[in-house]
Amino acid sequence: MKTRKALKLLFELQMKIKEFQEKTGNKYSDDLTELINLAGATKKIIIEESDDQPVLETGNSDSYLFQQILQSVSDAVYVTDMEGNFTFVCNTKDVIFGYSRDELLEKGNIECVLGENLFHAEKLQSKGEIKNIVRSVTDKKGKIHSLLINIKKVNLAGGEVLISCRDITERKKAIQALVESRVFSDKLIESMKDGFCITNATGVLLDVNSSMCRITGYSKKELLGEKPPYSYWPEEEAEQMLKLFSEKDNKNLLDLELTLKRKNGELFQAIISPARIEDPVGNTIVYFATVKDISDLRKSEKELLEKTNFLNTIIKDAAVSMWIADANGVAIETNKACLELCDLQTEEFIGKYSIIKDVNFIEAGFQDKLESVFTFGRFADITIDYKDFNEEKITMPGFANKVIRTIINPVFGIDGNVTNAIVQSVDLSEIKKVETELEKHKENLEELVKERTQELQEKNMELENFNKLFVGREFRIKELKDKIKDLEKGINN
Repeated sequence: MKTRKALKLLFELQMKIKEFQEKTGNKYSDDLTELINLAGATKKIIIEESDDQPVLETGNSDSYLFQQILQSVSDAVYVTDMEGNFTFVCNTKDVIFGYSRDELLEKGNIECVLGENLFHAEKLQSKGEIKNIVRSVTDKKGKIHSLLINIKKVNLAGGEVLISCRDITERKKAIQALVESRVFSDKLIESMKDGFCITNATGVLLDVNSSMCRITGYSKKELLGEKPPYSYWPEEEAEQMLKLFSEKDNKNLLDLELTLKRKNGELFQAIISPARIEDPVGNTIVYFATVKDISDLRKSEKELLEKTNFLNTIIKDAAVSMWIADANGVAIETNKACLELCDLQTEEFIGKYSIIKDVNFIEAGFQDKLESVFTFGRFADITIDYKDFNEEKITMPGFANKVIRTIINPVFGIDGNVTNAIVQSVDLSEIKKVETELEKHKENLEELVKERTQELQEKNMELENFNKLFVGREFRIKELKDKIKDLEKGINN
């Protein structure tokens, strides 16, 4: 009998809970739905009233059922008079405040836990309820909680005011985290150098960053709310872009390189990188895209291509051996003079020869110097005498028994990295031969100078001796002349 009575009471409780949900607009739907499911699934539940359970003294036959409801929800629920004095406190020990029912009843008034001026009696009397009051309170242990408080005028448990409190501390933290995350993401998007825009599922522009305004020349006010075709689409491209936009539902959203138009009419190239955000069932909520202005890049690429073509023309028409290597040192372009000097055919040279892997340069100790050209962009000037190599090991057949000077100039790309190298090769064999002959002639000339110097020195010695002899004879003639005069003077006397 007791079990049957309990099951009957549970069924009535389940019905009352559903009715309560409908009356309160499902405000406690999460807690009460769980209770409903529990009541429906449980076959053996015996409800026994204990002495510490308060009985709602309203004379209402449903009072016990409402008591079960109030004590089953996770919110703290109180009934007070219009001055806030407790007439009923749910047995919700440790819920939110950490006080037991008896401790709260001893405090006497709702202000002891929720603070002063919680509600104005006149306002409650006129409106019947006051919803969504957010207040910070301190629990028994000094911990601060954020509460969502709802107040309703009732006639229940000897009181007139039903107060429910839900702890939203964690929810507020989550909301704050979301706000901070949104602020961070907004700042991140706003600081992007690339344009950024967000549209709804139909293409209406919901938001753009300042870079998007800078790139297109339109203000944020001018762009927001626009639908395709947008102001920055060129009129002549609008139809094609609308077609691309209509195909956006393709799951594989790919980057697109498009021509866009600034407000001043200037056309520019841009890379559009689209993406979407979907709801749980796969429906698109919003689209977003980055817009990268690559007009300067394309302009630089065009200039580089023109310079490359010009350089290729110069190389092909040059009388000296010249060729172009890629970033790995592999030949990609050459001229006739180079092939003649190397004694190779075009198919033997282009795409096959790598100066970095040339064993002759490696054996001559120039590997590090070559690698520094392509790694660090350093100029290299290398001279190798191939007479020192076995002819069978010479990479370039035409270099055998020759002295070859190789000059390597790095070519840098837009990013500052080495993309190519221009290689010049000069046969110095004849020059070296002339230099050798000049050296020999110089040595012979020095010997000849020595011989002539020796001869001059000998002639000088002879001249000195002759001078000495001449001076001696002149002195003797003078002596003889004086003696003759003396003799003549003696004879005359």
